Amino acid sequence: MNKAICRSLLKLSTIYVLLLSLPIYLYGQDKLKVSEIVSKHVASIGTPDAIAAAANRKIEGTAQARRIQNNFLTVEGKSLLASATDKFLLLMAFEATSDDAYKLERISFDGKKTNIPYVTESSRSAIGSFVYDYPEIAKQGLLGGPLFSSWALLDAAGKIGNLSLQGKEKIGDIEAYKIRCVPRGGSALTIKLYFDTQTFRLVRTEYQRTVTAGTVGVDEGRVTESRYKLIEDFSDYKQINGVTLPVTYKITFRVDTSRLGREFEWVMKFNRFVFDQQIQPDVFR
Repeated sequence: MNKAICRSLLKLSTIYVLLLSLPIYLYGQDKLKVSEIVSKHVASIGTPDAIAAAANRKIEGTAQARRIQNNFLTVEGKSLLASATDKFLLLMAFEATSDDAYKLERISFDGKKTNIPYVTESSRSAIGSFVYDYPEIAKQGLLGGPLFSSWALLDAAGKIGNLSLQGKEKIGDIEAYKIRCVPRGGSALTIKLYFDTQTFRLVRTEYQRTVTAGTVGVDEGRVTESRYKLIEDFSDYKQINGVTLPVTYKITFRVDTSRLGREFEWVMKFNRFVFDQQIQPDVFR
């Protein structure tokens, strides 16, 4: 057998071996355990030392709130996020256009209870009412994701009851691992976390509840449902002082009932990050 034929056979054999090993490599990547995804996600935020150094945080930026069905109902203002280990504050202050305008949104957790004031004389906002009804998403550190040092996955053993991988799903142009999350103590909500398959950063958190109201009419026998969904989107990640955090934070709240459908949106864009400053406990009350 001449040398040219031997070289050709050697190349073919090498390619064949590589092709055989490729599915094995891809299978290993595709079959990550939930614990491995969580570990890689935490590592994507920063080293343990960098995360610990950012335990006290103040994050400032702009805020916009609007009701999707009525674009003219848009208000602009400023945002402030603060956190200290197991405590957090989400604050949006809007420029008032009238006496009864939507001026302030405040959601906080002081380590024991959630604090959500009314935005009018007698009611909370759509997002405030949802978090008030399901306080576990605040108490167990889910709301706000990695923006807060109280983020649940930084203490998954203490704050999460169960995590289960449910495959992959596209979030916009990003392929993401979809993980079902049950906070410690349980929840009536269906909660799903979405992590970028390449960077392992949190892309989205969804909280959903469907309430069955019974039947309408004896003969019709139709079941009416009310669906509530809160969506948090995290994007434009940047590294600040050793930790990588999202600069854009969008919250969408949707309500669908047999009589009406409503959708609200809050967008915060952050431009100032301050770490390692003492935060007084009263801030979270």
